Amino acid sequence: MTFRLSSVLALLCLFAVVAETQAAPFLSPSDFIIAIDTDDPVLPSNYPSMEAPAFALDSLATTKYLNFAEVNSGLIVEPFIGATTVQSLQLTTANDAVERDPLNWELYGTNDFLSSTDNGDGSAESWTLIASGDANLPETRETLGPVYSFANSTSYSAYRILFPTVKDVAAANSMQVADVNLFESTDGSGFSVWDEFDSAIAFAYAQPDSRYPGAESPAMILDGNGPSTTLPSQSSYPGAEGPGNVVDGTLNKYLNGGDNDSGFIVTPASGSSIVQSFRITTANDDAGRDPTGWALYGTNDAIQSLDNSFGMGGESWTLIDSGAVALPTERNTLGPVVGVTNGTAYTSYKMVFPTLAADPNATLMQIAEAEFFSTTDGTGANILSPGDTVLAIDETLRFNSETKYLNFGAENSGFIITPAAGSKVLTGFQITTANDAEERDPASYEIYGTNDAISSEDNSKGDAENWTLIASGDLTLPTERLTEADLVSITNSTAYSSYRVVFPTLKDAETANSMQIATIEFFDDSVGPVDVDLNDDGKVDGADFLLIQQTNPALVGEWQAQYGSTTAVASATGVPEPSAIVLAIGAVVAGLAARKRLVA
Repeated sequence: MTFRLSSVLALLCLFAVVAETQAAPFLSPSDFIIAIDTDDPVLPSNYPSMEAPAFALDSLATTKYLNFAEVNSGLIVEPFIGATTVQSLQLTTANDAVERDPLNWELYGTNDFLSSTDNGDGSAESWTLIASGDANLPETRETLGPVYSFANSTSYSAYRILFPTVKDVAAANSMQVADVNLFESTDGSGFSVWDEFDSAIAFAYAQPDSRYPGAESPAMILDGNGPSTTLPSQSSYPGAEGPGNVVDGTLNKYLNGGDNDSGFIVTPASGSSIVQSFRITTANDDAGRDPTGWALYGTNDAIQSLDNSFGMGGESWTLIDSGAVALPTERNTLGPVVGVTNGTAYTSYKMVFPTLAADPNATLMQIAEAEFFSTTDGTGANILSPGDTVLAIDETLRFNSETKYLNFGAENSGFIITPAAGSKVLTGFQITTANDAEERDPASYEIYGTNDAISSEDNSKGDAENWTLIASGDLTLPTERLTEADLVSITNSTAYSSYRVVFPTLKDAETANSMQIATIEFFDDSVGPVDVDLNDDGKVDGADFLLIQQTNPALVGEWQAQYGSTTAVASATGVPEPSAIVLAIGAVVAGLAARKRLVA
């Protein structure tokens, strides 16, 4: 018999090891991450036909020159009158959008033959910096700015005016100015050295193809606002319909805006008790809000959870019993006595209602009264009484994936990341789709690794290091927004300190103006997350939580990480579900017991 017991223990250990074999995510908000695009730098200068650079020379405040390159853009002019010696400059604000106003300026001169082309980078000539300064343009539209005076004794045949940046780069989509006037005087008096009959061309310095809005940087895929991060509890109630009403002895109701998985925590003033049955009284209206399922927990810990919280504030809760409840459709009516299998005394109880009558369209939960009894048939005194401490809760974990990383480089954009966790063997990754515009979703991937120190800069090509291609392939991201895709497993046995991810193609490159994802997670083995959809209904929800509490409480953290998912990401990887482990162990024990009977 000793041998048989040791065999069972060995099998238990084996199953425990298998159950623990799961992908370990290793990215965190503290990781170093930069945006990249492997395409060559682009020439971003372009303008509407009716807002061409020539309109900056016409001395009309009602017209303007606008360049969509926004930063490091400007114009080149060769005055018809020939070489001039300029000593002052004045700008006029455009008709709208203050954020597009130049923040600063740089003036260059040349005597070279002009060979720069319109919408080029303006670098075909040898240019000399004459002067530079802050623009200090007024907020008032179509208004002259200050005169900028500077020392200059050299004559030039052509001039280049560069506007390095604008007043609000994040808010602006372009640079604009109504007029640019250049004078030979030091105070802006006299005539400008050019007019609307002179030729002007637009230019902007070459920019990396990688560009992103300030609020949609690559750091957003690590900001914690992903499928493993909760938002505040949805629990809430009107002031006159709070949780205290469930014990007040009247038909005043308790209403919770958290719908499914809402409920209450109660600490009876009468002290420790053994609850063996309960009864609920329906509220005054809307039977769709009535609970249809229940789960009762107990604790002897001091209550740390707050009102309108998840009800998981640090107490150690034991699931006592759970089941269905059939409340009457009549309003303000006593429901049936529901028996509870329990032999343990607790000082506090947590009642959760996982399902409601109006599911899946329920938006509110309500009851008038709750009564707890120490008898199995609901006889005797109610354990609860007016004045007991009652807290509103909602255990539903909501997840925020509404932030995203967006790169205007579109195809061939991506990121470089150096995990704070150190060198890891990457063998799988999982992407969460962004909030909109499915056409921007990546349709393929390339993943590279390096152990070099990262010297590539943000918004560069990301090629300053020695990179090894680890894996590449197609992606099939869900059509649904803010949704986790399937885990992508890759073959890799080498640990790298940094990784480069490139998305060569998009779902619809012709209509997409950018690439975007909400989050990405890296895993350091190919197994993937444990499947916690224990009832195999295709979703990870409160019903699975109840099963986990009963069979394997160690999986609560994994359940929290996957809550709301509709994709079983681990079942196909060979990791047995906890319920399967329990059944397998039971089969082994039963087999050994049968063998013992045969031997006897």
